[in-house]
Amino acid sequence: RNNIIATDHMRFVEAKLVERDARHARFGGSRYLLEPNIKEGKGGLRDLHILHWLARHVYNAEVEGLVAMHLLTGAEYAAYASAYRFLSRLRAHVHLAAGKPEERLTFGMQQTLAARLHYQGKTGNKAVERMMQEYFTTVTATGSLTRILCALLEEENKRKPYIPLGWLS
Repeated sequence: RNNIIATDHMRFVEAKLVERDARHARFGGSRYLLEPNIKEGKGGLRDLHILHWLARHVYNAEVEGLVAMHLLTGAEYAAYASAYRFLSRLRAHVHLAAGKPEERLTFGMQQTLAARLHYQGKTGNKAVERMMQEYFTTVTATGSLTRILCALLEEENKRKPYIPLGWLS
C-alpha cells in the first residue's frame, strides 16, 4: 500500500512541476522580466499555489503545518506568507488600475502602482525601482522555497531528482 501512495505522490508532484516548467517557458522563463506576469510568471502566485497543493497532497497539511513537521523553518514559512501577501496585493492593485483582470505589471502601470502602494523615492522612477526591487526579491524567495520543498521530496523519495535537459546534451 505504501508504494501505491508513494507512486501517486510522485506522479502528482511530477505533473505539477512539469506544468510549472511549461508555464514558466510560456511566460518568459525568467524572474527578472521588465513587465512580469504576477500570477503565471516564474516565482509568481501560481508557484506559491503549487507549494500549497504539494503540501496538501503529499503531507496532508497546509504550508504552515510543514513547520510543525520540521520540513520548513519558521523563517521559510514567513517568507511564503510574506510573498503571498505581497503578490496578492500587487495583483489586486493591477486589476484595479487596469479596470479589468490583468496579470502583467506593465511599464505603463508601474508608476501608478508605486504611488498607490506608497513606495517612496526622490523621483517617481525611484519609487518604481523600489517596488520592482521588492517584486524581484519576492519572486526569488518563492524560487528558493520551491527548491527547498523539491529537495525534501527527493530526499523522501516522493519525487525523482530533477536533471535539466540542457545538462544532458
